Amino acid sequence: MNVGTLCTLDTICCTRDETVQGAALLMRKHHVAHIGDVYATIERMRLRGIRRVPVVGEGGCLAGIVSADDLLGFLAEEMETLARISPHQQSQERRARQ
Repeated sequence: MNVGTLCTLDTICCTRDETVQGAALLMRKHHVAHIGDVYATIERMRLRGIRRVPVVGEGGCLAGIVSADDLLGFLAEEMETLARISPHQQSQERRARQ
């Protein structure tokens, strides 16, 4: 299968000085849910024992650096969002049982 058939054609962009957290917020705002590359990067960093990874753009040019701290910030935001689901769901379940 060609990756062109899997890719998202409706894309968004950010400036080169955007932080990883800012880019993640932009992704959330535009409902971009492709975070599999994030988890693959975390796994590669873990296996190689490295804290920073270069991010390359078109033509293989350096576009930025992502650090373990950047990824931790992103994951913390995701966990916070997930944690907000539980109290809401619990109150709905209590009402349904009554």
